[in-house]
Amino acid sequence: MVSSHSPTYPIRQALTTTNSTFNLIGYDACLMGALEVAKAMQPYSLLLVGSEETEPGTGWEYQAWISTLGANPQIPYEELGKIIVDAYMTRLDTGKTLSVIDLTRIPALIQAMDSLGTTMMPYSESIDGYRVVGKAYQVPARYGADNRENGETSVDLKSFLNAMKTQKPDLSDEIEPVITRIDDVILYHRNDEYVPESGGLSIMSPSRITPEIYDGLGDDAKITQGWDRFFVNLLRLSGEDTEKPDIRTLDSGYMVDDPTQTASVYAEYYYVDGDELILLGDEPLEADETGKYTLPEWDGRWYYLEDTGGSNYTLLGMSYDSIVPSGSVLFTSEIDFIRGALNTSAVLNVYINPDTGESRLVACPYTIRPNGIIQFSRQNYDLKPGDLIHAYAWKLDETDNAGGEWAEIGVLTISDDTNLIYDILPDGIYAQALYAEYGNKPGDYGDIHLFRIENGEMTIEENETESLPSSQRPVF
Repeated sequence: MVSSHSPTYPIRQALTTTNSTFNLIGYDACLMGALEVAKAMQPYSLLLVGSEETEPGTGWEYQAWISTLGANPQIPYEELGKIIVDAYMTRLDTGKTLSVIDLTRIPALIQAMDSLGTTMMPYSESIDGYRVVGKAYQVPARYGADNRENGETSVDLKSFLNAMKTQKPDLSDEIEPVITRIDDVILYHRNDEYVPESGGLSIMSPSRITPEIYDGLGDDAKITQGWDRFFVNLLRLSGEDTEKPDIRTLDSGYMVDDPTQTASVYAEYYYVDGDELILLGDEPLEADETGKYTLPEWDGRWYYLEDTGGSNYTLLGMSYDSIVPSGSVLFTSEIDFIRGALNTSAVLNVYINPDTGESRLVACPYTIRPNGIIQFSRQNYDLKPGDLIHAYAWKLDETDNAGGEWAEIGVLTISDDTNLIYDILPDGIYAQALYAEYGNKPGDYGDIHLFRIENGEMTIEENETESLPSSQRPVF
């Protein structure tokens, strides 16, 4: 399975060498509905069909569109592309998105991106500007995301540009023509209820890329000179931005000194193991009209996996991701996933419907390539009896240069009786704190509040008035 970061040079070389062109090129593969891929394929085809997100293992539904093509070889290829998309969306797997992309209009979009990159260059020349752009990259429609590797492969281009308009309305006149070009390029697009709404075309995210990695990806990762210069500047500033938001404790809440208005603020929940804090989850917070943040009153409940009767359980490090079109809240968790001979790292997508309480857990395996790029598996797995999972969470450590490490917090073999529980946590010491970060950079913590849970009852153990030590952790 390849990603939108994978060089398309071998494919282009084959098409050039054989002097091959097509009416439609389709990628039944992960993360290929990307501008970088569309640019590389533009000389060789009229249409491209590709997915912004990783693809489930079942892939496309071939029978429907091949039967249609066999019955009508002269079918317009735009119509065939729509049939491919619609048939694919009938799959029962979660997390599906697929687009029909008009490659003949890609050059106009590339030209518009070149102009926009030049216009946005000042935002890649200062830390404050970098934070504005970094905030815009934190849209819900992020693809190939992984907590342990600190970020995502790509983001939806239209969503990113709309977020930039929100951050900087003065850029609207420059951004709107690009959005118009995106709408022209996308002939047809669908995503299922488990994927945040998107515009049909992704673009590389800077979250897991360094200037050296970007340069090593070669021309296949480049879009156009104006945008590429802007993007390289972002990558450079990413390594220079080490400042954390300043959190001030008030009598009844917190203020986050945030002159760029780009900080993301969360309520975070921890398991306390001796002197160690292990992150179990987070929820986004919004400031009131005065700019003050307030931690919600916590009753000791959070999510964990448990067999009926409570004989076996494991905590999960669940981090808020987004609300998907079905209304479910998407959390992500890091696990090792074992099924038979398969033993792999995976992102566990946890979908929870707040109205019905129903949940769905889907393991998305991945490996890390030698150049540091994440390569997601073609196969996603709904958890089923017999699966063995090792759950991981981020353990804070101020003495560690990275600010902590991933620690195993539980092991569980899934059974017929295993359920995702939202209830009083198992007996132990837990904590709650406010956390703020800039864009996709490590942040800082406000006061810590300690709680003891014993025999299903929670009591306040201790309230610390001093802030937690500055620590870094991966971004969720």
